[in-house]
Amino acid sequence: MKSKKKWLIILSFIILLTSFRLAWLFYYNDPDRPKAEDGVLDIRSADLMSEVMPVNGEWAFYPDKFVNPNQLSDEGDATPIRVPSDWRSVDQNEQESSFGHGTYHLRIITNPNDSNMYRLRFMGISTASRVYINGEEVGELGKVGANKATSEPNEMPFSVNAQPAAGKIDIVIQVSNFDHIKRGGIGRTIYFGGVNAVEAHEHFSMGLQLIGFAVLFFHGIYILVLYLFVFKQKKLLLFAGAVFSMAVSIIFDDDQLIRVIWPEIGFEERIKLTLLFYASAYILSVFYLKTLVKDQFNRTFKLFSAVSIFYIIAILCLDYNEFNYILSPIYSILMLTPAVLIPLIFNKKISIKTPYSIYLVFTVIAISSSTFWGSIKGRVLEIGIPFYPFDKRYRNWNG
Repeated sequence: MKSKKKWLIILSFIILLTSFRLAWLFYYNDPDRPKAEDGVLDIRSADLMSEVMPVNGEWAFYPDKFVNPNQLSDEGDATPIRVPSDWRSVDQNEQESSFGHGTYHLRIITNPNDSNMYRLRFMGISTASRVYINGEEVGELGKVGANKATSEPNEMPFSVNAQPAAGKIDIVIQVSNFDHIKRGGIGRTIYFGGVNAVEAHEHFSMGLQLIGFAVLFFHGIYILVLYLFVFKQKKLLLFAGAVFSMAVSIIFDDDQLIRVIWPEIGFEERIKLTLLFYASAYILSVFYLKTLVKDQFNRTFKLFSAVSIFYIIAILCLDYNEFNYILSPIYSILMLTPAVLIPLIFNKKISIKTPYSIYLVFTVIAISSSTFWGSIKGRVLEIGIPFYPFDKRYRNWNG
């Protein structure tokens, strides 16, 4: 295949992957859906019995206070805060950490005769929360407290039901965070809709994660079989390790399916293991890519190897907040290294006319796409992006 034709196919593939991602993003972030303003969300014109919407927008916030629902009228003016976001965005003192506590309030306006049962799906509140619906406590995750000694972290997805009373649903959420140095408060999207619609959304998301895990896991098994009985090439072990690491990272993130078999996993344990598996996936991917161009990028690879070893040791040995505060830039470097090396390797493999190089191109493009969009998901907090499995699945079908 001629070089120009290969590059045209590559460009088309990039456009196709990007189109799928954007379609997925806009489906779950329709700009025409109602958004919260001044602590009020009006859904009277929306039909939410069959669909799910994020309750993003401007909530009311009472910093450094645990306000009970029956005391809201006595607290005076609240501070507006964007949800989801880190609550440092409303901190006048510009603190370096996200430690603190506070109370969120949102009033959802429904039709006066609306007696339907709705459901709220919280994807994670940093790092302890107590939820009230129409003045009644409906759940607590972890233990909220005004300081670290009186609080206990537990950040995971959970759901509560809510029924309108007199044409409104009053949501009050007390939150404390003394365990995550860079993310406090409601930092992830909250989904809202009819009970059946939200439950279907939950099952769909978890189902995709299980499928993604299964595809990656059995693909890793397939690679090991190839190594043991067919090729005996050690580079296959690197690729298998990357695939297994990515598979396990899926069940530690998003809906945290790992809790099905490990329900008592601690807050710090889960985060550090998630980082470890993500980092291992991309480090081993780079090691595998290096085997494709053995005589190239030797100095860069040695530096990358040293940084990778230091990073893994830091994950295992440092306190999570020390690690997160000091070494998060290194994590970004590790994640972006494949994206930098991939175009160079593509060009090298194509220029020497390696057989089936176009399939290698598709594989590593998918790795780059997953890395880039994962970074967007983690940093652009004001949009909600549910689990998206297709890049991961595609790259391993072509590995």
